[in-house]
Amino acid sequence: MIWLLLLALILAVVIGAWVIGKLVGLILMLVLAGIIGAAMGSVLKYKGGMLYSVGAGLVGAVIGTVIANILGVPKFVTIAHLPIFWTAIGAALVVAATKLVAPNEAGSRLRGGNRGLLR
Repeated sequence: MIWLLLLALILAVVIGAWVIGKLVGLILMLVLAGIIGAAMGSVLKYKGGMLYSVGAGLVGAVIGTVIANILGVPKFVTIAHLPIFWTAIGAALVVAATKLVAPNEAGSRLRGGNRGLLR
């Protein structure tokens, strides 16, 4: 009976450690995607929010990975399952596409035109 309780306790600790490890990995991936998305937004001078930066980074990671697979090139440095270089390339493409479709309001008001495709 005591062995069954010890086995259940060990199993609970192992599952708990696995879940915590997955959550830490997810948080690290979201933080890295946000940093890369914000950096590409800054490079391309597009002002989005925090959620936009994280979204651009995550979508950019998918687009960049697809591009890398199509071209057959290595993914270089990968942190938290994000290929950093290809995430940056993909995020730059996402930010550039967003900038074409929906430019920043302040810049379009100052120029008096170029309202974008969706505005």
